Amino acid sequence: AILSNSNLQNITTYQTKFKNSNLSGCDLSNTILKNCIFTNSNLTDAKLSGSDLSGANLSNSNLTNAKLSGSNLLGANLSNSNLTDAKLPGSDLSGANLSNSFKISQHIKPNLKTVISLDVIFQ
Repeated sequence: AILSNSNLQNITTYQTKFKNSNLSGCDLSNTILKNCIFTNSNLTDAKLSGSDLSGANLSNSNLTNAKLSGSNLLGANLSNSNLTDAKLPGSDLSGANLSNSFKISQHIKPNLKTVISLDVIFQ
């Protein structure tokens, strides 16, 4: 699906498949996207602040410069994703899988201090 630059604020959906989607620049602020599948998707410059992405699969996705401040990423799969300049202050990454994610920048590592549980997976 091509949803780039769409305004999808405040939507609620569970287990929806967004595989191979172009969501670049999309505004998904304050959404509930529990257990949704975003594998191989482009989320460059996406706005996901305040969103609930618990259990979401974001593996192999491009999250360059994504705004994820205050989001719930509890148990999310971010493996093999590009997190260059992703913004995560105040986000919960408890149990998140960040294995083989690349370009984990200073915007992410310092924010792990705000996570309730530091059982984030790095390999």
